[in-house]
Amino acid sequence: METPVAGPRLAGWWLRAAAYVLDQTVLLIPLMVLYFVIMVPLFVTLAQDPAFRGPAPTTQLEAQRQSQLMLQRFLPALTGFIAISLLLPTAYFTFFHGWKGQTPGKMAVSIRVVMESGERMTYVRALIRYAVAIGLWWLLWFPGLLDLLWPAWDAKKQALHDKAAGTIVVRDLS
Repeated sequence: METPVAGPRLAGWWLRAAAYVLDQTVLLIPLMVLYFVIMVPLFVTLAQDPAFRGPAPTTQLEAQRQSQLMLQRFLPALTGFIAISLLLPTAYFTFFHGWKGQTPGKMAVSIRVVMESGERMTYVRALIRYAVAIGLWWLLWFPGLLDLLWPAWDAKKQALHDKAAGTIVVRDLS
């Protein structure tokens, strides 16, 4: 009689959620610093600019000029902040998942992302996994929420982005 081979201990939804909250907290710190370094000084500068301190524009042409001036001064900083806000989490999750299969949040709760075969995840798979997760949130909130909750009832405890990347999240017993 054959002895059944035990599979990996899959990480449950609560551990995954705790790791996600920890990772978002880690990411929030540099983004808040960046916000206060880039955006707050810009707001202060705009508030002190004589072009914006006078009376409200009285004609549509004056309002248009004032809006264009504000966009010229504000848009580059806002665009840079948004770009960094998108690239930082992408780099964070891709790097940590590709490197060890664990983000700092996953390390804290002792879980790891691996390929369904049990092999270490590659950086390309890590990027695919993150891109699908973010893509589902961008489609609308419902697909992102569905992706977030999917491991709660899936037999392999996989989110939709895990299925797309061919990964599972396991308890790290090492």
